[in-house]
Amino acid sequence: MLTWRISRLTLDPTSSWIATAYKGSRVSVIALPPLEDPAQEQAWLADLEARFEAHAFDPTQDPYAGLRP
Repeated sequence: MLTWRISRLTLDPTSSWIATAYKGSRVSVIALPPLEDPAQEQAWLADLEARFEAHAFDPTQDPYAGLRP
């Protein structure tokens, strides 16, 4: 099960899907790898979870804090 909530999907010029997701106060943006084998969906979801965690950041923390009104 994916604990991140995907809020946006964008198709980039190379035909790769870019996912923007959030979890609590953190945000993450990753390129979605293809699901080659539907039987491996659970492993694919675990990989997505790990990728979102690895690229997560808190936009309320520095250096982003200066962007707040």
